[in-house]
Amino acid sequence: MKDAFAQIGDEEASTVKAHSPHPLMHRTESVDYGIVIEGELTLVLDDSEVQLKPGSVVVQRGSNHAWANRSGQPCRVLFVLVDGAYEPSLAAALAAR
Repeated sequence: MKDAFAQIGDEEASTVKAHSPHPLMHRTESVDYGIVIEGELTLVLDDSEVQLKPGSVVVQRGSNHAWANRSGQPCRVLFVLVDGAYEPSLAAALAAR
């Protein structure tokens, strides 16, 4: 999946491993706000999943995640991404994983 992320300019965002719960797991150094406008979407996390419906709001702060539309219907989500950087000790801990 690194190739897929490389196409959008962030090859290092991919965190996929053999045991990952989704093939597009990733983490970015940003604060991301997602608002579901229409349809349904599943937020896949390392240890759980969250079903999102219209009006649901998600704030991602560098957590490992993926998105899955399992409804068979289109989903529209508004995302606002704010650039950021990990605190140095957190960046080192993530790099060691």
